[in-house]
Amino acid sequence: MLDRLGALVDKSLVVAEGEGAPRYRLLESARGELAQAEAAIRSGRALMVRGLGTAFALMMSLSLLAQRREKPELAARLFGCAEQAYSAGGHHMHPPEVRIRESVLGALRARFSEEEIATLLAEGARWSEDEAFERAGL
Repeated sequence: MLDRLGALVDKSLVVAEGEGAPRYRLLESARGELAQAEAAIRSGRALMVRGLGTAFALMMSLSLLAQRREKPELAARLFGCAEQAYSAGGHHMHPPEVRIRESVLGALRARFSEEEIATLLAEGARWSEDEAFERAGL
């Protein structure tokens, strides 16, 4: 299952960015290229939903995108939704997702108290995948 998921993510990112694109193009959001990151998430979601019925693997990237757009409350809620999706499915994050997770969590800790973070994450954990993408504008 994870191999198939990884292949779909790779395929979606290459399709989104064209031939020769870096393997983990979503990480460009960490460099501030938000429009390209959003396009990759949007395209990746469509392919993953079509192939697997879910796009949970893009949720952490969606949280990073919100954080980079200076929407910290949304980023925290999306983070909570992503954590819940991984936990509920018994899935493990790949190294790029772990780096994204650490980046977002670091930004949240710099902005909010631990109590505020816990509250926002709990709110996001109650969101469905579709609700999370909708609230993120995707």
